[in-house]
Amino acid sequence: MMDTEPSTLSVTGFTYTSEIGYRWCEYHIQKVREQYDPEKAINALLWSYRLGPTEVISLELSQEKPFYSIELLAGGEFDDDVTNDEFTVPDLVEALHLIGIVKASLNLDIEVGRRSNETNQKLLEQPLKPNQTNGYLRPI
Repeated sequence: MMDTEPSTLSVTGFTYTSEIGYRWCEYHIQKVREQYDPEKAINALLWSYRLGPTEVISLELSQEKPFYSIELLAGGEFDDDVTNDEFTVPDLVEALHLIGIVKASLNLDIEVGRRSNETNQKLLEQPLKPNQTNGYLRPI
């Protein structure tokens, strides 16, 4: 039986990683390695969103080939199928820990957030043009 308890991630910085979370990482890391050229960098975008009451962290990977997208849905027991690209984890702390494992294993340089999809016109770098729905968030 696989360990399905959440990882122990305390203030000490020591970790005790959940076996099922590790197996999920292992499965998807292998899939990414099969899909992408190991000689080329993998583009990585990490962003979060809310889907009703569910908080989601999404990691989108790409090269010239189509996206490989994995999502961690926070707020439940671990999913029991490590092949799912939408995987339920106990909380966002667990999600960030697992993303860290993926990042280190694939040597990813990750862009964080959806700065290019801003819709609050008061915070844009430039005013929207006619028929334009979004722009870049103005840097601070």
